[in-house]
Amino acid sequence: MSRGMRGSPGSISSKAANLRTIKQKANPTRFSARIAICSKRDNVGVRCFVKAHGGACAPCYACTAHRERYSYPHSHGHNKYIMDYRHLQKRKSLHARIVQELGIEIVSGRLVPGERLPAEATLCEKYGVSRPVLREATRVLVAKGLVVSKPRVGSVVRPREEWHMLDPDVLYWTLNSIPEGEFFLSLMTVRRIIEPAAAALAATAATDEDLERIGSAYDRMEHAQSAGDLLEPDLEFHRAIMAATHNDMLAYIGNMMSLALSESIKLTSRHPDTHALSLPRHKAILTAILNRDALAARQASLVQLEHARADADTILGIGTT
Repeated sequence: MSRGMRGSPGSISSKAANLRTIKQKANPTRFSARIAICSKRDNVGVRCFVKAHGGACAPCYACTAHRERYSYPHSHGHNKYIMDYRHLQKRKSLHARIVQELGIEIVSGRLVPGERLPAEATLCEKYGVSRPVLREATRVLVAKGLVVSKPRVGSVVRPREEWHMLDPDVLYWTLNSIPEGEFFLSLMTVRRIIEPAAAALAATAATDEDLERIGSAYDRMEHAQSAGDLLEPDLEFHRAIMAATHNDMLAYIGNMMSLALSESIKLTSRHPDTHALSLPRHKAILTAILNRDALAARQASLVQLEHARADADTILGIGTT
């Protein structure tokens, strides 16, 4: 949680608490608003809003190391208010089930771009819900960039390039609807564009505090006892480099990519020698940044990504006969 958010009378958390108190006093048995609290650093240009039945800031999906109630991380201290449309718990609201099922149909291609969702009356009958509940679910799909609501037309599936692909739910549904290798290669292209440049910038912009954070993450990687133990410090290593650029947009992009990056790391960690292979590559990046050598940091990052791709090709059997 950002400094100044906790306890000060005019802080966001105080205002949210006051709003909750007012709502609860007005109707204590039916209060279901969820307040999304966003820190300035992690959410440049992201709008917060209150949404009933488990709403959150959208499209705010910044991922950090903090993991609380739900299965994807959120950095604003309000994890418990984020609805997870992938792993639905028992007795979850019907709108969550509708979001999940329609989202999967869209991402899997059963509902194609330009196609209208089934009529409201049809969906209400199918799920046994009222129009307000159905419209709430539709609003979530709109926030994820999957559909657009048009007057006298209804909800229409948007072109794939307009989907919020780093939204944790959209990403999860996508991972379960396309070949694993296709997702990895797409992500690797993005990483090759962003990570080497970020490493080079971090080498010149990092403070002593940033260097300590990056070094600490690497140290935890060294002491990991298994591939599973390696995941979190590996993620932190890359997040710390993004933060060390002191560019808010880059830091935000790095946070948003954390869930996708974790899937990439899980894939390459299936290599039998993942620990022995991963450490020297990451150490080369760390050493270059510590030496304030931007060119070496860029090159070390590129080498690390090339080796990661080669490891994935081995795991996926690409290029083998």
